[in-house]
Amino acid sequence: MEYLLPLDPLPCPRPRIAVRGKFPTAYYPASYQKWKNDAAERLVVLKPEKQFTGPLRVVIGFAAERPKSTKLTHPKSDIDNYMKSLFDALTQAGWWVDDSQVVQVKALKYWAAPGLEGYIRFSIEEITE
Repeated sequence: MEYLLPLDPLPCPRPRIAVRGKFPTAYYPASYQKWKNDAAERLVVLKPEKQFTGPLRVVIGFAAERPKSTKLTHPKSDIDNYMKSLFDALTQAGWWVDDSQVVQVKALKYWAAPGLEGYIRFSIEEITE
């Protein structure tokens, strides 16, 4: 089954490091945490009745909102960072036990049609072979 997440894709940034006391702590920027929480809330509504528990095949299309002016033919960020963001949100929303279950991925990134907001279209299939 194909799902549509009406949210502009956001690539997962590198974690930041802060030293609190004598111990370094890794954290993600607040803007990423907000995006992930928003995505997870929307994904809870779309979530299938049964949580995925086996190995998974995932097909994803990331349609990023096109800036008013750009010469780029496709969004600049690495596609694996877009995948990480989606997988983190799916894990938080309880779609699967852990994203380590994903054994096969097909992913595309492209600009959304002019004037349209970004979105993520994806399907998840349990592999039974």
